Formats: sequence, C-alpha cells, structure tokens
Amino acid sequence: LEKLANETDTTITLFKDDLRIGTSNKDNAGNYLTGTRFQNQKVLNVVYNQGVEYFGEVKVRERDFLAIYRPYKTDNPHEKIMFFVGLDVHHINDVSHNISMNVLVTLFILFIVLVVLVILLLRVIVIRPVKKTVNIFNSILRDDGTIDLSLNIDVTSTDEIGEMETSINNFLTEQKEFISTVKATSKELDNAAGMLASNAQESAGASTEISANITSVSNAVTKQNQTLGSVQEIFGASIEEIQSL
Repeated sequence: LEKLANETDTTITLFKDDLRIGTSNKDNAGNYLTGTRFQNQKVLNVVYNQGVEYFGEVKVRERDFLAIYRPYKTDNPHEKIMFFVGLDVHHINDVSHNISMNVLVTLFILFIVLVVLVILLLRVIVIRPVKKTVNIFNSILRDDGTIDLSLNIDVTSTDEIGEMETSINNFLTEQKEFISTVKATSKELDNAAGMLASNAQESAGASTEISANITSVSNAVTKQNQTLGSVQEIFGASIEEIQSL
C-alpha cells in the first residue's frame, strides 16, 4: 500500500469491518495506523449497509481528507471489506496554490510576449509606413528651399495607412497640376504685360503726336486771329479815309 500511495500521491487504507488491516496513513509520531479502528458511523453505514460508495470530506486523526470509501465484495457475503483512497486537503490546497502560481506566471509571460508581438506588429503595420511617409515629405522640401513634387509614396496596403498614402499621392498630384497651371498662367500674364507695355508706348507716342498737332493748330488759329485783327485795322483805317473825303 505504501508504494502505491507514494506513486499516486494519495493515502490508501484497507478496512475489515471498522478495523484498519493495512494503511499508508501515519500518526504524528510517524507510526502506521494499522490495527486502529475507524469510528465514522456515517461512512460505515453508507458503505456496508447501503453497499454504495461514499465520497466526501472526512477527518482522520486531525487531518482532513477528500476521500472515497468503496465496498469490496468477497466470496464470503458476511465479510465486510472497505477500500479507502484519500487526498490530504492541505496537500490539495498546496497543489492548487502551486498550480495557480504557475498559471499566473505563465499568463504573465504570455502577456509580455503578446505585448512584444503587438509592438512589433505596430512597427510593421503602422510605424514603418508612417515613417516612410514622413521621409517622403522631408524629401519633398530640398535643402536649397525648393520643392520637389515628383516623388510618390509606394502604396503597399489597402487599410487605413494605404488610404492615407493614396490621399497624400493625390494631394501631391493636385499640387503638381496646380503649380503647372500657375506657371502657364504666369507666362500668359507676362506675355499680356509685354503687349500692354508695347501698346502703352504706342499710345504715348500717338498722344505726343496728337498734342503737337493740337499745338500747331492752336498756333495757326492764333496767327489767323492776329492776321484778321490787322485786316480789320486796315479796313477801319481805309473806311475812315474814305469818310474824310
């Protein structure tokens, strides 16, 4: 019984009636309880009188056991044999505590591994694409202060990061088209400004010529007025001479 009990980490006892005829259970002094009697009448009644197993928690010599008492039938119907297998409750509690501690340690290790995996996954899925996008933006603005809009981001996913990269590429494309439009418009404005300047010079020349002509006409009119005045004086003198005759 001792060997079997050690292999199964249990306490085993064989009863005949209420007498322990073989056991691995010991008292506090280390002596086997063989030859002692079992005094739990409730268990004896269930096993011997009812002929069924008893399962439950019992106290044996100040030790609590989670036990099974099973009747054992022999060829002699009047012979009462009972077999006991029990687990020390304190031992169960110790084992449960150790198992709980092991489970907690395992869960903690799994949690650490999970956190590391999540961080690595974030680096691959989120941080690396965002860093690539930031590098693209840094490359757009050159050291000499000019802007290079010819760069595009390689879109490698269809998730939110991929949508962001696509939106940035669309933004860069729109900016390139806008700048091209501005350059074309600026060139057209330069040409129009040149034409306006040329027309302004021509208008200024024409204005000068018109002003000179107006001045010439004004001088001619003045001269004609002076001539007309002289003529009037001559006519007046002539009329006075005629009247004096």
